[in-house]
Amino acid sequence: ADQTARDFITLAMKEAGVLGVGQTLLAEDINDGFIYLQRMMMQWQNRRWLVPSLQDISAVGNDAISNTVGPGGYFAVDPKPSRINAGYFFQLNTGQTPISLPLAPIMSYEDYARITVKQLNTQPEYFFYDNQQNAGLGNVFIWPIPSPFYEIHLVFQSALAWPTTLDSVYSLPEEYAEAIHFNLALRYCSAYGIEPKRSTIALGKAALTTVRNANTQIPELIMPSGLRNGKAFSLWNPDGYIFLFGAWEAAKYLF
Repeated sequence: ADQTARDFITLAMKEAGVLGVGQTLLAEDINDGFIYLQRMMMQWQNRRWLVPSLQDISAVGNDAISNTVGPGGYFAVDPKPSRINAGYFFQLNTGQTPISLPLAPIMSYEDYARITVKQLNTQPEYFFYDNQQNAGLGNVFIWPIPSPFYEIHLVFQSALAWPTTLDSVYSLPEEYAEAIHFNLALRYCSAYGIEPKRSTIALGKAALTTVRNANTQIPELIMPSGLRNGKAFSLWNPDGYIFLFGAWEAAKYLF
């Protein structure tokens, strides 16, 4: 039979020692356990190696300096992504075979603010994603500003999408089941003041390692030509730019 969030909560409570054999959880304990399960899944949602897939969403350039991302946004996706992992664009006026080129990330609003000609309208090269615009929508800045000749693609982590209710049926890949079970049990140990078993800790770590090994994708390190030639350029210098995108992506998996 399909397992529900309620089933996972009950089994994790047994693993933690909160629930004994033949006992039944009180409604209050089940509801509290559900909150812990949802919070854990929200944490996992923001860890690249705990999300099994990426999503690609696109929209045609509209000569706007920025566009919204999220439910009902110009880049319509629900829920709003916490970050954009990568970006690229197609040039649509090149005949039957559109040309695709990558967009390099700008890592902070402070760095975006240093661009001297923000209204430049030509072939795009960079993106900056501000996910703090409001609770439901983010804001993506593509620079230079793309016209309708360009189709912008944003790549981000897909929603884990489980659970929304106590009776939500488990829908993630099979290797997630043990990771959820043992790591949820550790949270219950903390909540109820119970010392976790060594076996629970070890199995929780092992299960997360299995998930990480299944999901980890480390982009190839790309060295800008300016750096290879012994020259250092800057995005804010009209003579050139430099972005160690590959190095930054690889470093994320080390911490």
